[in-house]
Amino acid sequence: MAAVWQENGVRRQCEAASEDRLAARLEKVTERLMADAPNLERRGADLIAWYLSPDRHPASRPWSAKHADTQRRLCERFAAPVLAAVTCQDIKVADMQRAVTPRPLRARAPGCTGACPPWSPPGSPGGT
Repeated sequence: MAAVWQENGVRRQCEAASEDRLAARLEKVTERLMADAPNLERRGADLIAWYLSPDRHPASRPWSAKHADTQRRLCERFAAPVLAAVTCQDIKVADMQRAVTPRPLRARAPGCTGACPPWSPPGSPGGT
């Protein structure tokens, strides 16, 4: 069995041995076409680049340089490691949660009790 369709002016096709398998393969295609969202096949890195692009903002309301730098650093540190390689159509809530959940801090210094920061060596004013 085969299916043929046009997407973004390009002829696409998909084949499978049975109707059920063909339907399973076409599920994402159907989702993309119904949403009229051809960019869902692009990678998360493209989404992040679009988000950071100054061209997407109205000329009368651009991001400040400080805000743009902060957003770039946050995307590099949190969003890109989780989302960059995933296709936009495959980004799930769990992926977004991993991108925004703070990473655990390093272990506390040996001999340090709860009040001292993790980087304080034992015997220092902040340590024990």
